Amino acid sequence: MVFKYRYTIIVAADSVVKPEIGPIRRSVETTATHEAEAKGSKMALLINEDCTACDACRPVCPNEAIAVGEPAYVINPLRCTECVGAEDEPQCKVACPADCIVANPDFVESQEILLAKYESLHT
Repeated sequence: MVFKYRYTIIVAADSVVKPEIGPIRRSVETTATHEAEAKGSKMALLINEDCTACDACRPVCPNEAIAVGEPAYVINPLRCTECVGAEDEPQCKVACPADCIVANPDFVESQEILLAKYESLHT
């Protein structure tokens, strides 16, 4: 099974990735396969149905990717970088007592894409 997603990253003339502004638009296409996962690709995370809505995950997310949803918390995959750029491991997974935060197979991204996403969120 192959999943394809297209992300638009806007690159300014000074080579800094900036969200929603910049003179040059470049599309980055990522193809997710099981082989890519085996090669160390990372994924955005998701919260499964085992969530107890304890709120341990939301305050530790450096990208503010976690929000209250129905019936439990949800992770915005366009903001989730698995803490690449901020921490050594996903802080939500560390904080979660229910062990309900898992990889989102619909959003497999390389380390470079996750770092660019993190930098675009924090510049």
